[in-house]
Amino acid sequence: MFRPAMRWCDAEGRRLDTVPLSDPRVAAVEVREGGEPLTDLREVGVLRLDQRPARPGEAPARLRLGVVDRLVTARTLLSSGCACS
Repeated sequence: MFRPAMRWCDAEGRRLDTVPLSDPRVAAVEVREGGEPLTDLREVGVLRLDQRPARPGEAPARLRLGVVDRLVTARTLLSSGCACS
């Protein structure tokens, strides 16, 4: 089901371009499991990652496959002098 993008506004109704992650509205956004598989970023050769092993208690470097696809696409569209880090 298509849902339009959320619009963030300040108290006066002006549209905000940046919303801090600490904003309570961010935490209030409902998260639903979509069944999309997780991909280990350490196995995606196009992206630069910290190669140190995760410390105990740290989450592994995994993202949803669709997010990884968008990151790889963005990386390939960067000019040769730029890098994602």
